Amino acid sequence: MKQNHLSSLAFLLISIIALSGCGPKRNIEVHMVTGKVTLDDAPIKGVYIQFIPVEGATGELAAGYSNEDGSFKLSSSNGDPDTGAMLGDTFSKVYRAPDAPPGSRPKETLLPNYADAKKSPFRATIVKGKNSFEFALKSRL
Repeated sequence: MKQNHLSSLAFLLISIIALSGCGPKRNIEVHMVTGKVTLDDAPIKGVYIQFIPVEGATGELAAGYSNEDGSFKLSSSNGDPDTGAMLGDTFSKVYRAPDAPPGSRPKETLLPNYADAKKSPFRATIVKGKNSFEFALKSRL
């Protein structure tokens, strides 16, 4: 009886998670955003990049991961991969956390100001058409 209840609960949780991303795509205007991230002038892989609208601006978060060569493409929250970001000014956060066991809190491995939207030296203005940004990170200030 207990096993049956747990199986039903697991199925319900999996269904909720699977269906949460299956809604209709929202019709928001986004523009292609690509770029490159380097650390001490060398490409850096596995860095998470977020573009967050500045305070008072309307818009939605866009994010992406850097590849082997440091390049990235942003995806917006409209559900399409590699679609870009909404027009306007953004704070740009750049951070990476090492692999960590589930349930643990991984420690940031880049300078902390890069991961704080208010302290990050990076800002970006998304314009119509294609946008490209380079983020040159330093291991020391």
